[in-house]
Amino acid sequence: MSKYKLLALDLDATLLDKNGIISERNRNAIRKAKEKGVHVVIFTGRSPVGTSLIWKENEFSDIAACFGGAVIKNMRTNEVLHSSYLQHDLVKKSLDYASKCELISQIYVNDDVVCEKENPYTQKYVDYLKLNCIYDKEIRRKKWANVPKVLYFAESDKLMKHLESTRTEFGECMEVTASSKYFIELSNLDSTKGKALDWLCRQLNISISETIAVGDSLLDLSMIETADIGVAVENAHPNLLLAADYVSPSCDEHAIEWVIEHFI
Repeated sequence: MSKYKLLALDLDATLLDKNGIISERNRNAIRKAKEKGVHVVIFTGRSPVGTSLIWKENEFSDIAACFGGAVIKNMRTNEVLHSSYLQHDLVKKSLDYASKCELISQIYVNDDVVCEKENPYTQKYVDYLKLNCIYDKEIRRKKWANVPKVLYFAESDKLMKHLESTRTEFGECMEVTASSKYFIELSNLDSTKGKALDWLCRQLNISISETIAVGDSLLDLSMIETADIGVAVENAHPNLLLAADYVSPSCDEHAIEWVIEHFI
């Protein structure tokens, strides 16, 4: 048996390579970790529908932390085990702010993406994750419930500028971070991967000292700092590389196999 009982894995650009594929070497390593009694759990910014594309074809734990930790779900039974949604007034303010800054924004309602108007960024996003998209011109005038996060699209060369200005605007009332070089994410202050990891450990009666987390983006920072061993893949954001206990090979070089071989 392994000393470590839970392995928390980000998906995109961590477990998945740059083509969105899990290598056979990573698959085999995950299988070996499970044989040693380790819970291999997905921690992702994706929705449950987007997560299921990967979950159903691999040997992961039934539980997954989606929307950056805002929703923890049993993927097999479809039961929501824990959730932290945004208040309506914060959803409205964040949508209004995006419009003011001329940023494309979208929200998530149940399994749907809702956006104010058609645009190539949202269309590419929903096509890739096989999500249903609703374009609603009245999005900023309606009252929305159970919204786990708001997503902004930003050009890569302007993302950090928009990230900092968004944090200045909302940092005291929302969690504001980036999940890629194009996405800014706004969620409930209790919706982080680190807090999701802590919650799940308590449910499974696992100590944080028995956990490993692996990621690549600023969205992963909280779980990298929370876990006993925080690993950044080589292609990770510079801030994550600085915060991590270890740096693994890149997502294109079987990063998860490396983590499992070294620590499990």
